[in-house]
Amino acid sequence: MEETDFQHCTGCRACEQICPRHCISMEPDSEGFLYPHIDTAACMKCGLCVKYCPIHHSVEKGTEKPAVYAVWLKDRDMRLQSSSGGAFSAIAAPVLEAGGAVFGCAFDENLVPKQIVVRKTGDLPRLMGSKYVQSDTGHTFSQVKQLLDDNVTVMYSGTPCQIAGLKSFLKKDYSNLLMVDLVCHGVPGPALFQEYLGWLGRKHRKKVTALSFRDKSKKGWGEFGKVDFQAEDRVNSKPIIPELDPYFSLFLHGETSRTCCYGCSYASPEREGDFTIGDFWGIQRFYPEIPAHDGVSLLMVNSEKAVSALPGLSQSLFMQKATFEEAAAENGQLLHPTAESKNRSAFADAARSGDFATVAALWKKSYRKQILSAKGKKLIPSPLKRIVKILRG
Repeated sequence: MEETDFQHCTGCRACEQICPRHCISMEPDSEGFLYPHIDTAACMKCGLCVKYCPIHHSVEKGTEKPAVYAVWLKDRDMRLQSSSGGAFSAIAAPVLEAGGAVFGCAFDENLVPKQIVVRKTGDLPRLMGSKYVQSDTGHTFSQVKQLLDDNVTVMYSGTPCQIAGLKSFLKKDYSNLLMVDLVCHGVPGPALFQEYLGWLGRKHRKKVTALSFRDKSKKGWGEFGKVDFQAEDRVNSKPIIPELDPYFSLFLHGETSRTCCYGCSYASPEREGDFTIGDFWGIQRFYPEIPAHDGVSLLMVNSEKAVSALPGLSQSLFMQKATFEEAAAENGQLLHPTAESKNRSAFADAARSGDFATVAALWKKSYRKQILSAKGKKLIPSPLKRIVKILRG
């Protein structure tokens, strides 16, 4: 097998996990993105890596026009812990309560994002919350197959390309498998994220102990983040304003995504998962009566398996029927991938320096007007902001 075209490889690890000779290894590039490398001396040219690669072989997708709902948890405390309305925990909790297994992305002790499995509801918060960085699937595809063969109910959540990789690896549907894909904006590299954490620590002269990409404690549902620093015998928390933070800003503008993200074939109405979840941005344009301050999730029902599971979700969720057009109005990734900016290569070059300060300096230069605008808005008192919002309707 020849090396996969780096322009299209998603780093899902399906090829590595299926190789009978274990001659494929996943190696990181300068931004931390994993790509397959083959030990040609050990390779017996069986072709399984190509056969099981989702890039080379399309897998069955969901319906072109899925049922769409706006949903939010009835449990407000759990909803506040969620990035949006809590759709993920509503789907996952029944699986765990029935003795099943749930796979999703969690930070390890070094804030490295990895796909892991949990078996207890008390561990579910580890998988909750958005992570603006690509997670490593590790050997979870093999773990999933073993659990499925042992008749354990499994829920696997991940980006659409990770779900496509799992489906390609399994090569058949399982009645005891429920797959949940995310409305994905694109994924920055793990190495860049680690450099960012180090830069934050040096900037504030404290060690970063936790980071939430979506924090509701100050402003409610939105794009604000929060970082925790260790300060002697206590933890100090600082809010992160996306427009004033280089990592957040560059992510939201699509400047740091993996190369394949800009041509993503999964950014479409036809989804990989049984369910699709994400933020229902703009929901109050269509349903102003919905209490959106604490977050509202988008829930797309893409398969018969999801249709069967849907009635059980009403026990924990408030549900409002919506349309795909309403969901896609402020979720462009349901229609097309994030466009690659003209600055992407410049930021990639800056990231290769290994010092996030270089990336931050380029960001300040490239986003000077946006930064000045955000600083100006920060100075406006909140009551005045609310008045302006009301006057604008």
